[in-house]
Amino acid sequence: MRKKFPDLLDDFISYVKVDTASDPSSKNFPSTSGQKELLTKLKGQLDKLGMDWVVQEEPHNYLYAFLAGNTGENTPPVGFIAHVDTSPEEPGKNVKPRVLDYKGGVIDISEDGRICLDPRIQGELDGKAGKTLITASGDTLLGADDKAGVAEIISGLKYLQLHPEMKRSDIFIAFTPDEEIGKGTKYFDTKIFKPEYAYTFDGSGMGYYEEENFNAVNGHVILHGFNTHPGTAFGKMVNSVRASAFFVNRLEKRFTPEGTKGRDGFIHFDSLSGNVNNVQVNFVIRDFSKMGVQRFKNDMTSMKNETEKKFPGIRIEIKFIDAYENMKLIIDSKSDVRNRIQKAAVRADIDLKHSAIRGGTDGARLSFMGIPTPNIFTGGYNFHSKYEFAVLEEMEAAVELMIEIAGGGIE
Repeated sequence: MRKKFPDLLDDFISYVKVDTASDPSSKNFPSTSGQKELLTKLKGQLDKLGMDWVVQEEPHNYLYAFLAGNTGENTPPVGFIAHVDTSPEEPGKNVKPRVLDYKGGVIDISEDGRICLDPRIQGELDGKAGKTLITASGDTLLGADDKAGVAEIISGLKYLQLHPEMKRSDIFIAFTPDEEIGKGTKYFDTKIFKPEYAYTFDGSGMGYYEEENFNAVNGHVILHGFNTHPGTAFGKMVNSVRASAFFVNRLEKRFTPEGTKGRDGFIHFDSLSGNVNNVQVNFVIRDFSKMGVQRFKNDMTSMKNETEKKFPGIRIEIKFIDAYENMKLIIDSKSDVRNRIQKAAVRADIDLKHSAIRGGTDGARLSFMGIPTPNIFTGGYNFHSKYEFAVLEEMEAAVELMIEIAGGGIE
């Protein structure tokens, strides 16, 4: 029988109603005011919980907290992390969460039936009949990524404070801003947050445990051409727009996001802007191996050479920016972090499903900052979309797993 956490649903609903979508164009940190609003709200909750200390760091508003252990055993201190921002890819304002007992079949999320969850399309609904689902209303995303993780950590702390008889190690907590735009650890302070290792609650469906992620490279391609009046352009004009189309189409579909799955890597051209004189194409490269990343870099260099040959006079620059690495290298060198969650999963009666993240988390960067930090499921699905939903029973299981990890297998 799973433990029940009476405030979990109410806390989650209150969090998703705060608009915390991050803004990649902002020069502020956090990039949006709603993130500070939610972090301040969370600080108030942590203060009321009686943590040993709570720090809302200024000026960046990272929120840290500490709860001392209650055992003399030499159990390593552990950390738990979640991010408060939501993806800017879909609206995050005026979220109207809906809670329903799922009986199976199609769910109309929006009142007009435009947005619905259909198990024939969203296979994630398989096996969810009889569960409690939380969705948005078709106009926004839900925000389970990662407010489900936030709510789970808060519920876990509440439970531990209500049950002082439960053994636990020292616990560090961190709630971060701007993870969705790649800045979640930009000002992270490892002098305040200093467990031996940590876990991010930022994963998806029931039981998934992830200690491997993409190596990530971001960047842009700039094509330099020459513009002149089209009426007298013969032999003179060098059209960057046409050259950019040729360049982008050199990439075969089997190396794009829509043509890859599992452990396949990809190049993703995600935006383009410019004119005849200059065009900029932004891209990301993702692959689980460094060799794969280098292969894609070489492919782009070949595409550059082909395009310059096809369009005499065009000049192309490619800028590669290393973003984050595969944390598996670090996790493999620290067996305690894996052993601890495996013991906890047995005690919580959870079947761990090891998988690789086709993306990245704060944990990937933190692992290379000296804190090995794999990723744990939250019970959320279809992130970054209006089809996003969460399963309350899976959220409860995540809280139970957190509690058992905090115990570290102490009998």
